[in-house]
Amino acid sequence: MPDHGSKAVQGADLASSALDAYLARFGQTYGLTGLDASAAKDVLLSGLLADLMRYSRLNSLNFEKCLHEATVYYDSDRAEQLNVGTAARLTGVAADQAREAELPLVGTVTEVSSAQSGEPSYKIRCPCDARGHWFTADEVIPARSFPPVRTYQGIVVDPLQAEETLIQAVARIGLADSHDDHPRYEDCEDYRLLSETLADWCGLSTERLGALLLPQCTTAVSELIEADARHTGPDAARLAARDFPGRAGTGIDATEPPPRPAPSPSLRSNGIHP
Repeated sequence: MPDHGSKAVQGADLASSALDAYLARFGQTYGLTGLDASAAKDVLLSGLLADLMRYSRLNSLNFEKCLHEATVYYDSDRAEQLNVGTAARLTGVAADQAREAELPLVGTVTEVSSAQSGEPSYKIRCPCDARGHWFTADEVIPARSFPPVRTYQGIVVDPLQAEETLIQAVARIGLADSHDDHPRYEDCEDYRLLSETLADWCGLSTERLGALLLPQCTTAVSELIEADARHTGPDAARLAARDFPGRAGTGIDATEPPPRPAPSPSLRSNGIHP
């Protein structure tokens, strides 16, 4: 197996030597004298890239293409850095198969294993996939982290947490619907925001995300309705809905009934209701 770690160190050393040589020749031109090393190299790197763009234009080279290829090489070298909890994107044939099946392209590493050959394998759990699947190092690359989402249940920082929070919001909407009540504004907003963010992160439309989550949402709705029906005293689930705190920072009292909008059309269109 190629030693990606050594390659990364060697590449960084070569780049450092190139910047040092560039600084020695053009440091005064760019006004870098007197700056500390880190600040000087930040400015110097921008200057070097700008000069490479000029060189490419004068010599009929495609700078954007070269930069893209360099990014691909860099991402490939970084595949070894995938650890449990980091985001990973499918690539190559695995990505093509996911696109064809309209499945997520991005997920979270849940396990890492090394075969006897030393090649690492990664178990990736994508949104809408309760089990996860194993991929080799050449089938995944690091992906951008899931962006934090501020919901009425708190700040969600993980895609799997986002999926679970979304499903629970749908369950509460379904419970309200089973009582012919309007759903809580907070649940509808959490559903909308989490659906949009999760779909964008994993490369799906919100409609496709809803379709893939439909079985889990249907199960969650049924379980919450059954739990609600078992209560012989006050309806705990509906009391919890009434006591849900108002929107933070608006001055709305927690005991004040929240707005009651109609259920989200996207919930109805995806069949996510009892």
